[in-house]
Amino acid sequence: MKGVVNMEGRRQLDEYKKMLAEAIETDGIDFCLSCLEEECAELIVAIRHYYRGRVNMERVIEEMADVYLMADMVRIGVDKEIGFYDIIKKKSDVVGKRIAFKRARNGNQEKNHE
Repeated sequence: MKGVVNMEGRRQLDEYKKMLAEAIETDGIDFCLSCLEEECAELIVAIRHYYRGRVNMERVIEEMADVYLMADMVRIGVDKEIGFYDIIKKKSDVVGKRIAFKRARNGNQEKNHE
């Protein structure tokens, strides 16, 4: 149901945000950035291993979850000063333009083959 708020989910989300904010406060942004960097490197290795058949997709998703968690932590730590969602909006606009360009190009290629 669209628009219905799951109170248990809201409570868990609030607890999650609180935990990440406490981690930033306790460890500091530089430590969290260092952890994010390490998790990104581990994700890259997992993806390469996946392509080579050494790990399954679940392993890649586990590393992705680590990156997501650390990225979210850093986002919470810097959002007030930098405006994370403003940057996301700009980036998503670029992705939208790229998709529109590719669709238009693919449409033109299909017309040329007719």
